[in-house]
Amino acid sequence: IGVCSRTRELRPDGTGKSFWHTVKRLRLDEKIKAIPGEWFCRGEHVGPGIQGNIYKLTRTEIYFFDFYQKVDGKWQKLNFEESKAFAEAHDLPFVPILDEHYKLPSGTVNDKGVAISGADIMLQQSDKNTVFGNNLKHKREGFVLRLRDDYTVSFKVKNPNYTI
Repeated sequence: IGVCSRTRELRPDGTGKSFWHTVKRLRLDEKIKAIPGEWFCRGEHVGPGIQGNIYKLTRTEIYFFDFYQKVDGKWQKLNFEESKAFAEAHDLPFVPILDEHYKLPSGTVNDKGVAISGADIMLQQSDKNTVFGNNLKHKREGFVLRLRDDYTVSFKVKNPNYTI
């Protein structure tokens, strides 16, 4: 089991001590080791001491969003349905899902005759309160969209008014 942050491996006794502490407390190392095969799991580490703890969590947590399995020497990414099922089957916390059937908005014209693009509509949708954690009055950072049929395609709609 290894723990990484972006492009570097974190040591349990160094700068990665907090991340490793969360992994051990949640027994994620044991859970992942018990899964047959070779796996690469990606997730988000949140809570006290991390980016201002915007969700006002009382302790650190890890929420997974990607799972890869090594098959014939190559990493294969699980799709959305497989990822959710995998997380549930192995008691691994999955990121909160806002809308499983989100449709990209089309442009429109408001009541003043001003054209509003689909991108502008998504930016407006990003500027909402979070639905996660213990600080539901806090504006969310944004949201991530993924294609259901091709889980490798994703993008983030970042709230233009977001501040920590």
